[in-house]
Amino acid sequence: MAQKRTFMQKVVAFLDSSNVKGTDPRYIALPERPWRVVLGGNTDQLDLTMTSYAQNTSEDARTSIAFDFSMKVKPPVGNSVGLWAGYRGWGLGYSLSVTGNKGINLSFNISTPANGVNVRVHRFEFGNPNFAIRNLQVDGKKYADISSNGEALEEPVNIESMVLDGYWVFNNKRFSLAAPYGQSTLQLRSAGSFLAGLMIYYQKFDFSQKRNFMISAFSNNVGTLKLYQGSIGVGYTYNWVPARNWTFNFVLMPVVSLLNRVRLSNYTLKINDEKYDENDPWADIELVHTGNTSNNGRINLNLDARVAASYWWKRFSFGIIGQGHQFDSKYDDTRVKMTDWEIKASIGYNI
Repeated sequence: MAQKRTFMQKVVAFLDSSNVKGTDPRYIALPERPWRVVLGGNTDQLDLTMTSYAQNTSEDARTSIAFDFSMKVKPPVGNSVGLWAGYRGWGLGYSLSVTGNKGINLSFNISTPANGVNVRVHRFEFGNPNFAIRNLQVDGKKYADISSNGEALEEPVNIESMVLDGYWVFNNKRFSLAAPYGQSTLQLRSAGSFLAGLMIYYQKFDFSQKRNFMISAFSNNVGTLKLYQGSIGVGYTYNWVPARNWTFNFVLMPVVSLLNRVRLSNYTLKINDEKYDENDPWADIELVHTGNTSNNGRINLNLDARVAASYWWKRFSFGIIGQGHQFDSKYDDTRVKMTDWEIKASIGYNI
């Protein structure tokens, strides 16, 4: 009579089989030791540009003002280090920023030869954006352009992002995307596959702090900007195995952004004389939330490109990954364009 397996034994059996079930052992294999600890480094940067045209007339119709406003947020290249631990590609990681942007990185991933999901959360503060006011006209009279080249703000803005990235590999019998990206499997021979992908992207820029009221005033009273993007695509990926323990991968996948949404929170300046304090010039100033507006951008066609390399030496594994993303949306007289890229390097040890 067969001995009944415990719950944990069933979980372990599932995790082991999920990585090789239905695969060709001549092409895909498992590392001998299932537990893995990874020391990783991440280099990344984002670039946000928001441009808008504003035209206002006073309530008594005596004064009119029009101008083009642009804001560019380009933090320095961020570098972070962190640890990841998991079993057969399932695990959790935590990263700490060391240069560039002080903040946190959280990651979670599930990886098998057939499919996988990666989640990354990034949060930090930035206090040196660039501003420009051009084509300024007051009652038809033109004035000189005004610009700010990275001067420090009175208070830093808050920036956060979340990326959920999932994929499905069609030729999971002979091809494993987990080999170069998650290193939870080994690619023994070169093979390729068509694949389908899904990406959900969220980005938030919060400059609603009262000391930054000038940013809100010149950007049509916008204090918080949230970007949402959902994309699907079909492409091709290939694992090249030039020698034992080496794997080089590329992914080329055209993606269609079906969800391309911008949500704005508007604020107005209010002076509260009751809170006046001669020792604090900001005590009587408030930014009051006046409502939200949303806009759905047009459907965009972009290209998702990634590269990766992996090498195994005894219990150690070495990997490097590069990828990028772009967001472009236009609503009324405002346009938002955002790009980000990252390069990851890692050293893993299997237990």
